[in-house]
Amino acid sequence: MSGMTNQRGYSRRTFLKAAAGATGLMALAACAPVAPGAAPAAEGGAPAAEAVSVLWWRSQSGSIGDLLAKFVVDFNDANPGIVVQDEYQGDYIETMNKVIAAAAANALPDMLLVGDGQYLPLARNGILLNMNDLIDGPNGLDLTEYMEPINRGKLDGNMYQLAYGVSTPIFYYNKELLDAAGLSGAPDTWDIAFNEYFPKLATEDLVSFAYSPGNWWQQSAVWSAGAMVNDENWEIDLANPAVVEWFERMQAARQKGEAHVPTAADGGASAYFGSAKAAMTIESTGLIGSVDEISGGAFTAEVGYLPAGPGGRWVPSGGNGLSIIEGVDEATRDAAWQFIAYMHAPEQYAAYDRLTGYIPIRASVQEALADVLAADPRRQVAIDQFEYSRWHMKIHTVARASQEMKDAWDECITTDVNVAERLQRLQQTCVEIAIEEGFEPTLPS
Repeated sequence: MSGMTNQRGYSRRTFLKAAAGATGLMALAACAPVAPGAAPAAEGGAPAAEAVSVLWWRSQSGSIGDLLAKFVVDFNDANPGIVVQDEYQGDYIETMNKVIAAAAANALPDMLLVGDGQYLPLARNGILLNMNDLIDGPNGLDLTEYMEPINRGKLDGNMYQLAYGVSTPIFYYNKELLDAAGLSGAPDTWDIAFNEYFPKLATEDLVSFAYSPGNWWQQSAVWSAGAMVNDENWEIDLANPAVVEWFERMQAARQKGEAHVPTAADGGASAYFGSAKAAMTIESTGLIGSVDEISGGAFTAEVGYLPAGPGGRWVPSGGNGLSIIEGVDEATRDAAWQFIAYMHAPEQYAAYDRLTGYIPIRASVQEALADVLAADPRRQVAIDQFEYSRWHMKIHTVARASQEMKDAWDECITTDVNVAERLQRLQQTCVEIAIEEGFEPTLPS
């Protein structure tokens, strides 16, 4: 099987014992349940089989992390021959960087949960296992039951990450504030947002829009401007005049006090919106499950599609997924896959989507969540918006370029930089990075 050859030459499996030490191994052993009625092996008999250990590095903390930890405990209890040990490593970027450092130190884990935008650099560098044979095997998964995002984990036809948490950015708005301004629902287009909603909603004590910085939902602004919609050939057109215009308009909104970029002290865009200091924001659909808690029920938080532009309506999908490390031994590989299949079972998967507000992409999970979808129509809006979703820009999947995009886009909104000049520098830098990474970019004519 392809997954049994470690093409990168990493040393494997001694690192868990070395890192954990005697105390850690005793604790690990204590977590392994004893089969009911098990007795010590008779003298001269075969020794009891040693449990297979699977070290799982993951992102996601808080209540989501608690749920993932519960999955581990429940799985270990039900599978005495396997001990999954989960370790939180930070956010998606931090986890990816730790995996890269661990690869250099020959100290990789066995399994990962990391962002969908972070797995590709790992797959391209031979760190992740091609899971095609596991998916198609006797204990595999029927991917025809899944929505399109399941295929985002493929590189050159091989599955390196099995999608788990699936989200898109979505437009949140304070219904009472919009009603008071004579506005109904989320703005359908960016022209309407900039020309009508932003001016009408802004007051001395209220900003219209809490701008969440980054490089994820902003891809929608580029696509809806008509740029880089067809980037199968690594199109890079980040300084397109229509893109420049969008960032100039958002920069101007910030300068006029209509938009605000919340700081860490503000708690980020979601907290700023939740405190009713901003009438609207764009955040992940994963916030749907907690937005009422964040607002304390002080107002009605509704959702709508991301605004369209002259290039149409486009919504980037995101989230996270599960991977196995290339080069693990066969027993560890099979144990890790067994845990992944357990995570994808409707009971566990529905519990995860129920808590987070992530979009259920498996038919049986949607059925299991029928009561939740009926009780909270916002979740159905998120599912319906998937009609306009697509995965990241090709250049966005290159870590260095992705960081350059974030830096440039943040600078365009948070400072008074000349947007056209800044995006032209971004364009040049990303073209250079693509070439250095071995890709042949398609440039605007």
